[in-house]
Amino acid sequence: MFKESAFINDRGITIATYEALPRQEAKAGILLVHGYAEHTGRYRHVIRELNDTGLAVYALDHQGHGKSGGVRCYIKEFDYYVDDLSFYFEKLRNETGLKKWFILGHSMGGAIALKMVLRHQNDLNGMLLTGPMLEISTKVPKVVQEMAKYVAAMASTVPVVKLETEAISRDPDVVRNYLNDPLVYTGRVRAKMAVHFSKINTEMPGLFSKIELPLWVGHGTLDRITSPEGSKMLYRLAQSQDKTLKLFDGLFHEIMNEPEKDMVLGEISFWIKRHLEAGGKHITSQQA
Repeated sequence: MFKESAFINDRGITIATYEALPRQEAKAGILLVHGYAEHTGRYRHVIRELNDTGLAVYALDHQGHGKSGGVRCYIKEFDYYVDDLSFYFEKLRNETGLKKWFILGHSMGGAIALKMVLRHQNDLNGMLLTGPMLEISTKVPKVVQEMAKYVAAMASTVPVVKLETEAISRDPDVVRNYLNDPLVYTGRVRAKMAVHFSKINTEMPGLFSKIELPLWVGHGTLDRITSPEGSKMLYRLAQSQDKTLKLFDGLFHEIMNEPEKDMVLGEISFWIKRHLEAGGKHITSQQA
């Protein structure tokens, strides 16, 4: 069961938070970081799996998402997302008493998680990313990109670019539920957000070589929203001695919502269990 709460960030916005504890004493905590336009409630099956693995799960809805305040799917500075997550993590570390921590980020949440990790690398035991937004797959024409920059300067919340929602999963029920979910934003990407996303391709690669903690990255080979090439580059450049890249053949963007989701969640659970049991010992890197 979710325990819902909230905090007010330093911009005066209410940020919804969630806690889900395992039946037994938690072996570690994990931050679950959702992606663009969605919310934590879409991850109930993931949370159950993580609880069964012995983890206490904590999450928030990003500003402008889900039950949090703010203009829907808009933020002035991308790093505000990182600030909120970092504040929440510090709060949890002080309040829970848990000694081991992991972070799991999906899509835009993967980019947020990676940037947050660079602030807290010594406080975490591992990072897991699914379909991380490290390189955008959707090919936005150059003229549209330039238009977004111009519009963002004049009216930053104006919707300008449509996302291909059918590309999130091969399961039609997942797509249908996504489109009918009142907490999911299904409008066009706002001008300022389009500018943030266009910077991903140029800014993120410069951060990859700074990652040193244990790393697991999973990506569908047919992801049309975020590119598997970004995950490959992260795997190649990360300085982590312990790193794993899993490329899931034929899967779309939301690998934890594909028909093969049980296999994917099993991979994630297995990796976490191994790292809980390893007690800090090195685990051989692998790519598959």
